[in-house]
Amino acid sequence: MKDARFNLINEPWIKIIDIYGEEKLYCLRDLFLHSHEIKSIAGETELQDNAILRLLISINSTCIYRYDEDAKENELEDEDEAINRYKTILDEASFPVTVIDKYFEKWRDRFYLIGGEYPFYQVPTKYLKEIDDSKNKSKNPSCKTYLLPPYKDSDKLGWIYPYSFNGEILQSGNTSAPFANKNGDLKNNMSFAEAARWLIYYMNYSDCSSKIPGKWNAGMTFTSSGANIHPIGRNLFETIMLCTPLLNVDGLLYGKPKPIWERDDFSGINQSPYGDTCPDNIPELYTQQSRKVVLHSSSDIVDGMYTAAGDRYGTVNAFNEPMFAFHADLSDKSGSTKRPSHMKSDSTGWKEFKNIFGGESGNPTRWVEYLINEDIISDDVNIPYVMSDISYGSMQCGVDYTVSSSITVNGKFFIDSAELEKAKKEVDYISKISFYLNKFGQDIDQAYGAKADKKGMLNSSIGDRMSSEYELLAGADFQQYLINHISLDDLHESEIKYAARVSDKVLTQLNILGIVGHGDKSIGSAEYTFNKNMWYMKNELGLLRKEENAI
Repeated sequence: MKDARFNLINEPWIKIIDIYGEEKLYCLRDLFLHSHEIKSIAGETELQDNAILRLLISINSTCIYRYDEDAKENELEDEDEAINRYKTILDEASFPVTVIDKYFEKWRDRFYLIGGEYPFYQVPTKYLKEIDDSKNKSKNPSCKTYLLPPYKDSDKLGWIYPYSFNGEILQSGNTSAPFANKNGDLKNNMSFAEAARWLIYYMNYSDCSSKIPGKWNAGMTFTSSGANIHPIGRNLFETIMLCTPLLNVDGLLYGKPKPIWERDDFSGINQSPYGDTCPDNIPELYTQQSRKVVLHSSSDIVDGMYTAAGDRYGTVNAFNEPMFAFHADLSDKSGSTKRPSHMKSDSTGWKEFKNIFGGESGNPTRWVEYLINEDIISDDVNIPYVMSDISYGSMQCGVDYTVSSSITVNGKFFIDSAELEKAKKEVDYISKISFYLNKFGQDIDQAYGAKADKKGMLNSSIGDRMSSEYELLAGADFQQYLINHISLDDLHESEIKYAARVSDKVLTQLNILGIVGHGDKSIGSAEYTFNKNMWYMKNELGLLRKEENAI
């Protein structure tokens, strides 16, 4: 194809780690054919890995829907047929070569990163009008740009340099992201392989600084509107399969796949196609064209991108998204409004356990639970879940923080509701001990003169230190409980011991012994204050024994 360069199907661009621990660069075809020999995607950031995983899931979902076991084009018609195809691939423990090759060959011209009629994930230039932009040469060295239909002056695409869509160098104001690894001119160009990875990241995690010309701010991308939570397998093949649900939250077949690269008509380019709803199929959901872009290349590098706001999907009650956990919107008294849940900056695996398993009306465990209940995978297996999220700064521009964590859960928790509820209560137990340890530290800080702010909040260095050290110990034991199913009584006993050990360690290091405080600020002995806070915690959780009914 004329002027088309760097086809993602056969040019290596995806960073991976294989099962032997070696880092490699794979093209799409080789990645699918060797996925059983790949440990995981291993790009520049975990969010980039997640974005690329969503792309791979889209391809897998489309192939399963379109091709039968004989590699003939034969679209799925019902749920039983979908599960049979899924089981066939899972039993083979690798993706079908013939199906992968047929699909990629059919859509080869849509996977060129640069040039061609339909450049990958970009707006076809036949729908754009090129105009002179030399007045903005300082901001746009290409001296040209494009107009979106209906081709008014207000419909102009903006220009950004590569560092503005590189997740490692994202900037908010004049503050560089902490993972920046490029300086000077290197920030202003990318190899084609880099550009492909960051283009996919940009579509999933760009902030709200882009605007649709003459209309509205871009808004958050669909992917970034909630924490992404998903299982991982022993290799990339298993991960992709575990993350490819064929049935929706109602147990029905997902809609016909519509990945972005198969889209022909871009005439309604300024209109978001779904309004307040979202697609009924995984590929279209996972390949949202959240920004209308055109990459600009010079020789063998990408040196910039034209961009504007793109398609928007609704996130309220968007239960077709299997990576989101949902929570009730408290502002809706009817309880019918559910929104995707986010992670806090200090989130860890055990803290997110209830979020993973307790999301309302759709959660990330639904497909795995189905597979276990149908004996498609064993319940005697430990399944890791990874979580990643991004939080933006003021006006949703610039990155405030990114966070990721993981936790491994035995298959029995997916099908034994009683054991699952016990595990959820255990999270509350650990949280309460941590809370009262922090309160203990606050009591000590206040005894030595610390004061709360106008809102009554006290930043307690002693309390924060105690609770964080305790959470590391208790969280590790909770993880062992989820894997090995150890006794809850033993777990409770060790958690109380951890609380005492951490408080004693911190107070000894700070040389805070005996009476705490002085004069009218004295709160008694450190031991008494600790026991008092532990009593309140046990009383709140109903864990007091008879001999503990009085302080």
